[in-house]
Amino acid sequence: MKQRVSHNAVPLPPSIPQRDLRHDERFDVAEALAVRRAGPVQPVRPRIISSAHGPIRELMLWYPPATPGAAAFREVYADLLRQLPTRTRVVLVAHPESIADAQVLADERPSGDVDLVEAPDWLAFSVWAEDACVVVEDTGADPVVTYLMEPIEFPRYGDALIAETVARATPLETGQLPLMFQGGNVLIGDTFVL
Repeated sequence: MKQRVSHNAVPLPPSIPQRDLRHDERFDVAEALAVRRAGPVQPVRPRIISSAHGPIRELMLWYPPATPGAAAFREVYADLLRQLPTRTRVVLVAHPESIADAQVLADERPSGDVDLVEAPDWLAFSVWAEDACVVVEDTGADPVVTYLMEPIEFPRYGDALIAETVARATPLETGQLPLMFQGGNVLIGDTFVL
């Protein structure tokens, strides 16, 4: 039987790592079992926001990049922002190509209550802000937290990424529901959702 010979009989000082006794945290099973995973950020007591009742307190608009043949949104958005009550807070998501126009719109708002969120330049999205999510309030949180809840999948890739972009730039949160829907086709009343 061959005897194992140690070539390093003298212990190494702590400043020199002992490479043959590598500790890889990715494979430390005991440590991994002891970790409690945090659940996904989701509303505890969700309440979907009605489409038909109460004042418009918050409104999200998307200002996409200009595309050939598309109508300009500046005049339409300017008219809408002028007509909204001053108490309405506006989140305006703009593509970098449209950020100058969006800034002019934000500056013209009488109350000045506009959160301007610049999207990444590689993100192409549509004007249909309502389709990619529904708005839910967590009434179990104090203070109440507002979520942009997305469907499990969405056909327009760029639109599907806007909720995360907004959540990174504002106090709004985002989450995902195991449902397939387009928010623009969801009607929310006081006691029903269609």
